[in-house]
Amino acid sequence: MTTYELRDNLSVPEAAAYLNMGETKLKAVVKTGELKSYKNGRLRRIKREWLLEYEARLITSSNEREREQVAQ
Repeated sequence: MTTYELRDNLSVPEAAAYLNMGETKLKAVVKTGELKSYKNGRLRRIKREWLLEYEARLITSSNEREREQVAQ
């Protein structure tokens, strides 16, 4: 799934599939507030922009860890 295929609002299973992460893990990330979400009736939704911001933070933190390992 690429950015242009992402809808404006995604369900937890859709967001988890995009991030290649399990739904349980994604629900935990949402619960801690690392990834914003909102409820639409009984369903939890994640805005595309929030998902892409979270993905960018994951990439940034991963790159920082790699630099730290190289520096050691």
